[in-house]
Amino acid sequence: MTPLRAPIELLSPAGGPQVARAAFQYGADAVYLGLSRFSARADAENFDLDSLREVIGYAHARTPARHVYATVNTLIRPRELREAAETLFRLQECGIDAVILQDPGLLRIARKHLPRLRLHASTQMAIHNVDGALRAREDGFSRVTLARELSLAEIETIASESGLEVEIFIHGALCYGYSGLCLLSSHSTGRSGNRGRCAYCCRGLFTGDNPDGGGNRHGLPFSMKDLALADHLDAICRAGVASLKIEGRMKSALYVAAVTDYYRRRLDGSGTLRDGVSMEEDLKTIFSRPWTSLYLQKGPGEVSAVDPEQVGHRGSCIGAVQAVVRSNAGPGYWLQFTTSRALERHDGLQIDLPGIPRPFGFAVGELRVLSTQGPGRDSFVIEAPAGSRVEVYLPESFPVIPDGAPIYCASSQAVKRRYPVEMWRSGQYRSGYGMDVRISIKPDEMEIKGEVPGPGLDPIDAHIRIPGEYLPVRKAGVQDPAVQTAFRRLGDARWLPGRLEIHNPECLFVPASVLNAARRKTVTALEEGYEAVLQNVLDAAAAEALPERTPDRDIPEQWSLRIESAQALDVFTEEDLAGLDEVVWVLPISEPDGVSRSAVDLMNRMGGTHRVRVALPLIARRKDPDRLVEGIRNLAREGIENWEAAHVYGLPLLRRAGVPVVNCSADWSVYAVNGAAARQAFAAGFSRITLSPEAGSEDLESMLRDFGDRANTIVFQDTPLMISDTPPWGKRGLEEMSMHSAGRRYHARAHEGRYWILDETPFCLASQLEPLRRAGARLFRVDFGWRRRSASEQVALWRTVRAGRSPAQSHSARFPEGLR
Repeated sequence: MTPLRAPIELLSPAGGPQVARAAFQYGADAVYLGLSRFSARADAENFDLDSLREVIGYAHARTPARHVYATVNTLIRPRELREAAETLFRLQECGIDAVILQDPGLLRIARKHLPRLRLHASTQMAIHNVDGALRAREDGFSRVTLARELSLAEIETIASESGLEVEIFIHGALCYGYSGLCLLSSHSTGRSGNRGRCAYCCRGLFTGDNPDGGGNRHGLPFSMKDLALADHLDAICRAGVASLKIEGRMKSALYVAAVTDYYRRRLDGSGTLRDGVSMEEDLKTIFSRPWTSLYLQKGPGEVSAVDPEQVGHRGSCIGAVQAVVRSNAGPGYWLQFTTSRALERHDGLQIDLPGIPRPFGFAVGELRVLSTQGPGRDSFVIEAPAGSRVEVYLPESFPVIPDGAPIYCASSQAVKRRYPVEMWRSGQYRSGYGMDVRISIKPDEMEIKGEVPGPGLDPIDAHIRIPGEYLPVRKAGVQDPAVQTAFRRLGDARWLPGRLEIHNPECLFVPASVLNAARRKTVTALEEGYEAVLQNVLDAAAAEALPERTPDRDIPEQWSLRIESAQALDVFTEEDLAGLDEVVWVLPISEPDGVSRSAVDLMNRMGGTHRVRVALPLIARRKDPDRLVEGIRNLAREGIENWEAAHVYGLPLLRRAGVPVVNCSADWSVYAVNGAAARQAFAAGFSRITLSPEAGSEDLESMLRDFGDRANTIVFQDTPLMISDTPPWGKRGLEEMSMHSAGRRYHARAHEGRYWILDETPFCLASQLEPLRRAGARLFRVDFGWRRRSASEQVALWRTVRAGRSPAQSHSARFPEGLR
């Protein structure tokens, strides 16, 4: 293996303190971890502040120093904003190297009130093009974690043109849809992936139309293989990537040790290719699905990224079933095969069985090596060497095992022994900012001036005077060490010892009891000063959620309709159109030359440009942004002035097209889910926001109270639950498909090279119109832009919703209960 030509950060996951230690021990340059709240892996062990300080202290004590990044990468509900803001302050206080964010409200608070805090844009922000990265840089991020779906060419372009550090995932689990844009778990179970509580519904069994024809198909249409980019590291390095990220905050210390060690050695070139292959197989015994490089160097049509037949941990393939034989010495059966790797008792085996999504697994109990010298010479062993023909005793209840079925080693005692993890002693390491102290000793007074960094830019200081009678010491040089000992004994104070200046020109003596009391007074004064300032700053941060102006509750109610095709309005009567204030038309990526004609038709039908808004697509990849620029310019020439962006890339793209952005609304996927996020959107240049279909009634009411005259409320939508570049079951050619799982029905649609997974029944809050109005809603949205529906079906639904009725087959998502 050859070392890379340039240094690059290896970033490993840490679900808990022991895992963080394993990552650093086996070569990580940095780890990323979460606290018990506001982490996209809420079910991981995670960290409290004390264990976080230990990990940061350990990392910063290494030579060279390692880094620790904290994830606060969930969407924040309005009532959680103050607590989430305090989490950011505490992280800065611990000395965290960077915070990984998703929520725009927390971004606003961090930038305004924590200017020293380094911010990384989470992959939950689904940044996938240069314009999105440029928006992240404008917002104050120093690094962006790109969407996993990008090609090497796209990564290289973003790295070279964005002015940001670029971080990409190189190993671990893949989501079927773009991260941060998945609502499948939220709408299906109430457990939101954007809140760190994904129920992994996409890994479940589905029954649906067979893409190959001929009845239904059962299987795992959305269960992705694992990403593994070890063979592409040199190309990734040349592309300008700054950090290589390993997925796995739910994984064990053993897994993180092995995967970190594997990539460390690949990066450093330490070992032979044979060593690399051996380490790959070891890693697979701990946890591994089949590996894929996804779309790094090949397009979606050239890669099989779904594993539709099997789910979960597979292991390292070590052979195939040769026979299942009855025991000669008593009841029971033995599994017979030739093992390609050393096998020992208590290792775990798994066997793929046709038609069963999870392999049959069991631990090796009795193990014997078959003799080549004939029957009767077989030997029971603790360990069988690689190449042995072996028999393993099967458990009492085992399924039918066909000859030739692949056998995997899914747990290896030898591998476990290869990766011991050393732990540090509790209290051995600690992080934080230094407490600087200047001590002046005079015959009648000791004066102490202490200073620590404040929550913002200004330091916190304390001035303590201790009167007394201080006499000269008989022996020079005795007093200063006593002062140092006293003032460096900070115990569990939030600060570490910093600079200590002692001015004692007369060599005066101060008793240890007085020095200790002076230290305690200094620390207490600084603690009180810090907390007072912190509460003031938190009050100011909480005020970021308040609207900058009182909402206008007297404006007339307005209704907008989002459509994919202008032909949807062909069957609308004049009466229908009279109740429609604005049409939002989705700009197609694939037809920039034909958009002008459609726009003119819409404007003629609606009576002018003021009632037409053009929406940019949520995902714009590869050459899509350039094609969109052409379409935007064509539309601007026809008089279009109203725009809508579904992603943060939208505003930079409009500016690149040279269009004056005076009225651009933000769709729900910009995630203005709290007041601070709404204000961030308005400050960025959006004129309106659209509230999320994930929100419950409490959160909607909170946002409508403060922003009801500038917030679209979706009352009907075929909400996209997953948006993916990968077709279900990995089968191209899909146009429409129905499927069901766990009692719910879904609809899949292919459109412009992408796949949208929708609920079979629409999301609808029409029956809640009166409560929404009382809460402050003035702008209502009906959205037909995701599912192909006939014009007659659309007008019928429009009339039903306008009458305040929900269709019989519809759902209200998390509106009654709220998000978890």
